[in-house]
Amino acid sequence: MKLVKLNKKSFVLIILVLIETVVILNLIFVYIGNVGFTSFFIQIPPVNFINKGNFNKNNITATSMCFVQNDDPKITDRLIPNCEKEFNGNVAMLNRTTHIKINSDGFRDREFSVEKPNSTFRIIFLGDSFTFGIGIESNETFPKLLENKLNEVKNGKSYEVMNFGVPGYNTLDEIQFFKDVGLKYNPNMVVVGFIDNDIDDNVEMWQRISEGINVSNNTIKEGDIESQIKITNLQLDIIKQYEHEIFTNESNFNLHWNKIVAQPLSELSALSKKNNFTVTIVMLDTNPVQKESEGLDTIANEYGWHVVKLEQVLKSYPKIELALSENDWHFNYFASQIVASQIYGYLIDKNLIK
Repeated sequence: MKLVKLNKKSFVLIILVLIETVVILNLIFVYIGNVGFTSFFIQIPPVNFINKGNFNKNNITATSMCFVQNDDPKITDRLIPNCEKEFNGNVAMLNRTTHIKINSDGFRDREFSVEKPNSTFRIIFLGDSFTFGIGIESNETFPKLLENKLNEVKNGKSYEVMNFGVPGYNTLDEIQFFKDVGLKYNPNMVVVGFIDNDIDDNVEMWQRISEGINVSNNTIKEGDIESQIKITNLQLDIIKQYEHEIFTNESNFNLHWNKIVAQPLSELSALSKKNNFTVTIVMLDTNPVQKESEGLDTIANEYGWHVVKLEQVLKSYPKIELALSENDWHFNYFASQIVASQIYGYLIDKNLIK
């Protein structure tokens, strides 16, 4: 019987990807008042984002991602350079198999020269599994579709859009990855994709799950579906409680916002001034949390950045038309086309592409 080895941190990344599957399209919002201040209202991202009864032997999979564990426990796992595999879903099995190819520098894209070619406008797109393109081919992701649309403009320039999306990453992880790998590529622009759960502290989440679940054996037998479902649901319950504590407590929310979002974006601002690149934030949610949306607006105004909000256009479509499947709410190819077109239109309209 074939064994699939998954360490604890890989389990967490799988579950984080599951959270992202539905926060964008299947949000259940509850307004909580009188938490610290009467003016403090926070929407709670979905706690019932997945029906546990939906998992069975016919629609669950143990396909692993191309992750390698870091020696530094404070850094979330990175993608394995040159990893290549077929993918049919993380826990929720998809109705198609796609090809994942990680380049030699550890991100899902073709190879790029470190030195930027002449007459080239280079964009680095940071994000999580929605940017990475879970369940779709690399050329179907919105960073690559944006690249194609930009290169249709005949203005004497070439455009490179580099997909730095990594499943499970939050804003802190994304900025750290950019500093470690992306900065050397000398981008003209950095785009930060944002999802509601990008405020989650992945290290803190891993510690909570490790303490809550005693996994004595780090291997899962592919035929042992019941144990896999049980472990998945236990982790989902822990994450449900973890996020509830963040979004219903003002001080806890502010602590996570400052550590995971505001401070890393402040570092990005300093880097942008030093290295002469612009920054644009893209909010990929259909129903963004008001407190997060306002926070990103404040940050963008302070640093002179732009914020692209896709809420209205995405809400104009039935959510199932934008999703991979009823069990996995990551963007399908159709949704990816919409996102790329909206970003392209904004960049052109605001004259951000010189």
